[in-house]
Amino acid sequence: MRNQRIKHFYKILALIFVIGYSLPSFCQDSLLIETEISNECQGQHNLAAIAKGGIGGIRQLNNSNNKISDNPIFHFAVYNGTVLKTILNGKYSIETGLFMEERSYSHGNNTLSNLIIFPKLKLSAVDTFKIINCKISSNIKAGDFWNEDFQDIIRFYNIDFQALEVNFGINNWNFKTNVIGDLSRNIGLDLHEMYKFQLQHKLKNVSNSIALSINELYSLPNGYHPQERDLNLTFYSKYNIYTKSNFEAQADFRINKPDNISKAIGVKYSYHSDKWFKFHSALRYMDLEFNKGYANFKPSYRNGSKFVGEQLYPLKNYYRPMNQWAFLTSRQYRDLINFELNANVKYPIYRKITIFADIDYNFIYEPQLKKMYHYPLYNAGLNINFTKNFILTFSATNKQMNLDNFYQTFYISNIPLFSYNFKYYLENIKLGKKRIKI
Repeated sequence: MRNQRIKHFYKILALIFVIGYSLPSFCQDSLLIETEISNECQGQHNLAAIAKGGIGGIRQLNNSNNKISDNPIFHFAVYNGTVLKTILNGKYSIETGLFMEERSYSHGNNTLSNLIIFPKLKLSAVDTFKIINCKISSNIKAGDFWNEDFQDIIRFYNIDFQALEVNFGINNWNFKTNVIGDLSRNIGLDLHEMYKFQLQHKLKNVSNSIALSINELYSLPNGYHPQERDLNLTFYSKYNIYTKSNFEAQADFRINKPDNISKAIGVKYSYHSDKWFKFHSALRYMDLEFNKGYANFKPSYRNGSKFVGEQLYPLKNYYRPMNQWAFLTSRQYRDLINFELNANVKYPIYRKITIFADIDYNFIYEPQLKKMYHYPLYNAGLNINFTKNFILTFSATNKQMNLDNFYQTFYISNIPLFSYNFKYYLENIKLGKKRIKI
């Protein structure tokens, strides 16, 4: 109950902030309203039915004794999402999105268990004010954070969560506070709430920060954390080498009485060209106490033969890399070394046709057991680019949707499956601008 009250308090606080920031503008003689829309639609079918063994007979690469369970991608699954962004006086905005899914074309047109609708809501306010001739910038965001840069390459990356962020800046300094909602529900991380306080210094190409996080954890006998609440002290740096590449480094220390101080360190390099090549690679080390207690298997992404459980694994998240914090917490009570490599390569061969390869590789080494694990995901084939925003793909892939784990991840099939995919997207299309008197 206490944690629920805290969660509701911060939601109300976010609303008060946004309304409070908006009031000065609403008191002006006129209000400038701008609107823009984004739309994305994607569908994919991995043809398991024509593969050797058929649906239910395809085996996993790393565990040949286990077969890959049925999932939406084996039955042609499609999603469509539309997000409307309304901006008031160039400072205050609200994103209102609606995502719809048909999770199987094999089970009938109106089978309700395969028809899904879910929202995206996000509020933001940007403004400046003065205190004793000191100019202070402010930025407040609240709502759904989907795979956003959280200045974190060890714990909070490549995931969706609900959060509140309040940022105040003076010259090159920023003070930022964040609240992340329940990650023990949509992801099995046994992290009930997280409160982060961050001091950041930013220059043209370099930013450095120090942060203190308070972790509200499940206590025994509900979980396996050393204690009900502990802290993380984080040092993070990012260096923009060129406009197309950057380097990140982070050291993270978990602090509690039973384990004293445990640690994790990580480095990451990213590069992207506008058209043909994207790449990132990361190296992480975590000692055994750092992840202790963070894995639980309560989230359920399926209910029997249905492709939805108490939680939803959105189709849009199938198109993300495998690596996330939960992927590493699944190996409890051991030190871990993780290497990640993710690359996307395209090359034109004839008019609107390109060949492509998506590589997502992870390597884990456990020093105590001297064991190594390889996770090679790939998708390679042909793109037909009807327009820049409408693409049809034919490929071979071993990346299969996994609804059976406690986080949103993938099976790796021991054989490639033929796949076809279409993707259509429009981003930030201006709808109009209007000034009204108030």
